[in-house]
Amino acid sequence: MIGTITHDITTPVKFIALTAKEILGNKEFNQQRTEKVLASIYKSSDQLYNFTATLKEYADIYSHHRTDKTETYSLHDLITEKIVLFSTIAESNHTSIINNADQKIHTRISKNILAAIIHNLLDNAVKYTRGGTITIDAFTEYRSVILIVEDTGSGMDQQKIDYYEELQNNIENEKLLLQKYGMGIHLVLQLLQMIESKIIFTRNKTGGTTCRLILKNKKND
Repeated sequence: MIGTITHDITTPVKFIALTAKEILGNKEFNQQRTEKVLASIYKSSDQLYNFTATLKEYADIYSHHRTDKTETYSLHDLITEKIVLFSTIAESNHTSIINNADQKIHTRISKNILAAIIHNLLDNAVKYTRGGTITIDAFTEYRSVILIVEDTGSGMDQQKIDYYEELQNNIENEKLLLQKYGMGIHLVLQLLQMIESKIIFTRNKTGGTTCRLILKNKKND
């Protein structure tokens, strides 16, 4: 993972350095060329910022998890808190987010970890859903909490689903395609491993993606 991360950080940094060198070496730039160069620098630096911010989030959660003593909390309320963060951008995309989670579910699953997982899945769903619906459901099944995030967006392609499935089954040895697929779902898989849980991705026949999380519960409801 460190090797892959190092490679994916090096790429945008090197591009920014080479682009800056080109600007310094060429005194004359027309407006079109200047705008193109600045747009490239912005895109690379923004990619680098988001990449490192996600890594910091993972590092903070991992450090905290080692001494995590989460109290019992309402899963429905946690989901509501996360929906509020994405409500504005969802509305601008004419998308509604619905919380159908069972209000009776209270759990002691690491709140920081589950909050980060829900955040990343919602972020992904909102990003690819326009003029549609994102529905979050949660219920208990045996000794697990089943959390489902379903959207009516463009849908995750099968190649990506197969990659994440294979990665989840062999997360210690599989090469991470961070540059190709981003950090979001990779982070989700790493965090799920920390709480001994799993996720199943399904491409819906009518469009969109369903993410079914099987969460190992710390409390029998």
